[in-house]
Amino acid sequence: MSDQVFAIVTALLSVILAAVISINIKYSATKKEAIQSLWLLAFKALLVVANFTMVVMLFLYVTSDEPLTRADVFMMIFLSCSITFVAIVLILNMVINLIYDVASLQRKDLTSVVKLSERVETFEDISPSD
Repeated sequence: MSDQVFAIVTALLSVILAAVISINIKYSATKKEAIQSLWLLAFKALLVVANFTMVVMLFLYVTSDEPLTRADVFMMIFLSCSITFVAIVLILNMVINLIYDVASLQRKDLTSVVKLSERVETFEDISPSD
């Protein structure tokens, strides 16, 4: 049973990975951009695997029935701190991206207001006076 589940999960992951790679290549403007997006995708996949490994190792340490040694305690603390650091970095990254998006929208709005005010000023100069 577990071999079948492993085969199904592997097949699904392969199909998802192929689809993501195809989409990245299709919507890239240049070859250089496509290669950069694939490297970024590979880096993100490596980070996901590393984070998943840390979580599994921490779970195995916590649920172990064996007596704890100093090395086990050190690894548990190290893994906990690493997972916390990764979570903080991801949250900060999301917040910084949201701030950047808001700032870029405000800049676009200000640019539109400036263009509109310039049009209004030129219209007032052209309009006949009473």
